[in-house]
Amino acid sequence: MNKLFNVLMLALLLVAAGCSKNISADIEDIFRTVPSTASCVAVADLESIIRKSGSEVKDGKLLVAPGIKAAIGCTNPKASALLEEKNGIDPTVAVVFTDGVTTYLTGQLSNSDDFRAFAEKNAGEKFTDQQGV
Repeated sequence: MNKLFNVLMLALLLVAAGCSKNISADIEDIFRTVPSTASCVAVADLESIIRKSGSEVKDGKLLVAPGIKAAIGCTNPKASALLEEKNGIDPTVAVVFTDGVTTYLTGQLSNSDDFRAFAEKNAGEKFTDQQGV
């Protein structure tokens, strides 16, 4: 399960597949997932980061600027390859928060089927229902 979590974290931080939306509304939706006991909360405007890096989202895939791709590929070739896979993640905004000793990364999906396929392929694990969830 740890490998699946790491793939999901990488995907939410680095890749995107979707179109521009109202970021304020997205932030409000995501903030509802943050418990009042959170000791630290940070927001990332992924849409702006992608645009300012010279990258773009096209046809559900992130087209990474050559300089960014080269820098990431130097340290982690697999991460570089993951960047441009179709993944079902909406690239508008992400919220990171700490509650107790655990850090969480939350975002939104643009396509749950694409996300499921991406996560299962890259983690080598399958999503399973547990107690109806």
